[in-house]
Amino acid sequence: MDDIIRWLCDFAFDHQIAVTLNSLSFGQNVPSCMYGRSIIVNLNWENRDELPFIFAHEIGHVLNEDEGTFYYSTATAHSKIEAAANERAINLLLDYCKSEDLLPRNYIEFMELYGIPRQMEEKVKKCFICADDQIYSVY
Repeated sequence: MDDIIRWLCDFAFDHQIAVTLNSLSFGQNVPSCMYGRSIIVNLNWENRDELPFIFAHEIGHVLNEDEGTFYYSTATAHSKIEAAANERAINLLLDYCKSEDLLPRNYIEFMELYGIPRQMEEKVKKCFICADDQIYSVY
């Protein structure tokens, strides 16, 4: 897990995103937060296996230029914003796998490795198949 967290930190730095990995100021029920181009990731999160996806998801918000809070947005707008950040996160984790030559055998293994929630299975499947096709089309 340390390798993916380090890679995500490097990616964030390369894209002018400030990152704080923190295990002191959070409880176990807040995974992360984002404000502007700054991300704080809670290392005390109750399921550490989810940290790569949570971190990549927050990077997705920054890259998508989302606002830090969504209190005044509609549920529809909020869900579209979250879906876009989720897709960015999935593709970012796939980029990591490709760059390190670590593409798992299937999308289920990929989801388990990086803590991607089960409700995103269809989106992950589509992204994984596209990534897999791109890798093999090079040969």
